[in-house]
Amino acid sequence: MSRLFRFALCWTALGFAPSVARADAVSDFFAGKVINLVIASGEGGYDLYGRLVSRHLGKHIPGNPRIVAQTMPGAGGLQGANHVYNIAPRDGATIGLIRRNAIIAHITNPSGVRFDIAKMNWLGNLIPEMPVAIAWHDAKAKTFDELRRSELIVGGTGPASVHETSARLFNALLGTKYRIVGGYKGSGDLDLAMERGETQGIAYDSWSGVKLRKGDWIRRGLIHVTLSYGLDRNPDLPDAPFALDHARDDDDKRLMQLYFAQDAVARPMIAPPGVPADRLAALRAAFMALGADPEFLADAEKSMLQIGLSDAASVKKIVDMVAGTPHALAQRLATLTAP
Repeated sequence: MSRLFRFALCWTALGFAPSVARADAVSDFFAGKVINLVIASGEGGYDLYGRLVSRHLGKHIPGNPRIVAQTMPGAGGLQGANHVYNIAPRDGATIGLIRRNAIIAHITNPSGVRFDIAKMNWLGNLIPEMPVAIAWHDAKAKTFDELRRSELIVGGTGPASVHETSARLFNALLGTKYRIVGGYKGSGDLDLAMERGETQGIAYDSWSGVKLRKGDWIRRGLIHVTLSYGLDRNPDLPDAPFALDHARDDDDKRLMQLYFAQDAVARPMIAPPGVPADRLAALRAAFMALGADPEFLADAEKSMLQIGLSDAASVKKIVDMVAGTPHALAQRLATLTAP
């Protein structure tokens, strides 16, 4: 046997073969499996996004497992995140789409958090969000200025949900007069409550969700955008009042920016801690492959869902920023958003 041929065999055995073996091991694990996709919300935008992912993700995972979506609302979205982190098997066969408030929940609702965002396995983010506050057409407060003079009843989906924490934060920092009525299960219920006259508005709604679920209401003038917010101004709403423009001082502005960080990763997908590294890498690669999947993108467009994927590393940067928040700032945010 020639020296060159023996070298080639050694290179194959030591370099190439383990890579193939790892790929085969991942494929062997996922082949024939059912992956449970936990959606930490009830009906509404998260559910629609989760079911969209469930229809396409499996074909990008080695072994082509079937994805089954399961809604798990509760505790303002924390029940689903807690389940994936603590109860779900740590083998890669359970993943989750969690609500954005989980990013800062260790600050705003520490008693409800049973996970460590620094140890969560992030797969990526489906889209950042630019939220809005809306009011029903016959409400007394239909503009931002009116909202600082007159009470507006808004629905909530849990003390730690963005629907309620946003209302409390704006009452404290911007002088709004939101009155929260809790007990609703998801954004779909909040819409119905407003339509039935149980409430008069919503303090937090995703702009993509408004366009999806309330496009006809916008065209008919049934709802009014009273406030736009997030880290950046919404280009669709250049004339709407922008929260950061109304901060009283730099401290209040920094506090709102911390709170708005969750919107930069508004639809984050996760896997539990402890998932084997090769399977986790496969799940992350599959998630990002959706961005170049014409069938996925066509399905998203048909469902009127906007897509703007970011990878696990991008999500981790924001998570690390939030996790490193100075104690005094975190404590103030917790106080202002608490029930």
